[in-house]
Amino acid sequence: MSYQTLNDASKRYKRKKHLLCLSEGSTKIWYVRREVGRDLRMGSEWLTGTSSDRMPPKPSEIEKTHILLGSVVSTDLEELYAALQGDFWSPDCEAKELILSKGLGHTSMSTGDVIEKNGRFFMVDTFGFIEVTDEGFKEITDDKLYTD
Repeated sequence: MSYQTLNDASKRYKRKKHLLCLSEGSTKIWYVRREVGRDLRMGSEWLTGTSSDRMPPKPSEIEKTHILLGSVVSTDLEELYAALQGDFWSPDCEAKELILSKGLGHTSMSTGDVIEKNGRFFMVDTFGFIEVTDEGFKEITDDKLYTD
């Protein structure tokens, strides 16, 4: 069975409670586009230490650097990162056609991908997450942001 949407994982694997977070909701999952993935995969520290043509993605221009994979119910960054590893949400390659149809090249959430929740954008960084604003990166100093 191939997925038509990201939310199909929560429907197919109803008994796997860790995938219930992928039920339909308002938290948006943005995967990095292939053509900019190499730079974004290097993480925030590398991006801010290089030339301006490799600056962080801007929330106001997110569609230039990322593709919307889907919207989910969870707002917990760590929970979503764990659930969006290919071995969990697509153990039998159910997401392959969905990923390819969107022009993406990866199934597992990884460095450079973005979670948009409550109007704020959080990029998977080399270690944890970092908030992305139109002005640049902003360190997460309040642990509640991971789960609120």
